[in-house]
This record gives sequence, structure tokens and C-alpha cells, in this order.
Amino acid sequence: MEHLNGCGLVTNTLGQETPKLLLALVLCGRALSSFQVLRALLFADVRGDLHTSLSGAWWILEYLPKSASYKEWPARKTYFGYYIPDAEPRFIPDGAVIHESAMLRMDAMPSYRPVNLPKQYEKFPMPVPPAHASAESEEDS
Repeated sequence: MEHLNGCGLVTNTLGQETPKLLLALVLCGRALSSFQVLRALLFADVRGDLHTSLSGAWWILEYLPKSASYKEWPARKTYFGYYIPDAEPRFIPDGAVIHESAMLRMDAMPSYRPVNLPKQYEKFPMPVPPAHASAESEEDS
């Protein structure tokens, strides 16, 4: 299930491979400037793979009953004071600040619609790369 994380950012808009790729390049001896690393992290493709943080044995915990006092998602049904989390999305209230990458991902990928996107929100803009950044990336290609 795709949803926004508690900070109001798309869950890993970078995709899983970007940090691994950067680490591999550094370990292989390719010198990367801090600017190149920052640019790769800030301006990654919004179509990248989502990070699946809930995997493996963690799924077992998602089906253990949890006290209703910890329930974050209003749509979860409560029985006898308990509920089953089942990958419960975090509640994001109206008026939250949402990173622009979430909107760009929804525009680029019609299948991406976070269930917890509030009806009213403020947009936090993506940074604009400096003019010399595009010239450097053309040189790197």
C-alpha cells in the first residue's frame, strides 16, 4: 500500500536504489562531490520505486491485535477495545505541509494515490537546481 509517511513526504520518492548506487560509486573509488550527492538525493526521479519498509517478519506484527488507544487511521474497525493494524497508514491532518514530490508523483503515475492525503494541505516546493547544475550533468553524461 502506498501512502505518505508521518513527515508529509512521499515514502522514499528516491526509490530504493539511489542510496545504494551512491554508496557503490563511493566504494568503487569514484570521487563524488558533495554537490553531486546532494543533487542525486534532492532531484531524483519521482517515478522511482517506493521503499517497502514493511517487509519480512514485520508483517507478523501487523496482524497482532493492538489497543484501540493507539489507532491512527479512523477507518480501522475496533472490536472489544482492540484492532488489527494491517499496514495502517499514518493519519495526516488537514492543513499539513506536503512535499511537492507527492503531487509530481501523482501527476506522473495515475496509479499512485495515497489513501492518507488530506483534502486540504500546503505544498512544500521542491528545490530548484542552480543554473550550473544542468551544465555539470550534461558534462557527466
